[in-house]
Amino acid sequence: MPRVSPRKLDPQLESLILEILYNLVGKLDSKNSKTTILALLTPEERLMLGKRIAALLLLKAGYTYTKLNQILKIVPATTIQIKNRVRANQKTFRDLTALLEALPETQEFYKTAKEIHS
Repeated sequence: MPRVSPRKLDPQLESLILEILYNLVGKLDSKNSKTTILALLTPEERLMLGKRIAALLLLKAGYTYTKLNQILKIVPATTIQIKNRVRANQKTFRDLTALLEALPETQEFYKTAKEIHS
């Protein structure tokens, strides 16, 4: 699993780095987003982010923590962390899951998760 260096960045520099990231993501169109993600992130980083997004969908669909952990092969602490973030940022995650549920791949994901769950 990817790890961030334990050496701390200057807080102002860290803030600027994250702002650049947020602005970059916001400016990407669908054509360039996949290419950019593939270029910037390692396979492990992409999978980690993808599993967090999948966990959001499964939580919204009513899966238990145990089933979610089994399906996505994540540890309970990750599930709890995601659930806590959802509680703290309800509107953001409500908007995000609405966007995700509009994607055609999401319905295929739900179908596959249900087959694994059975």
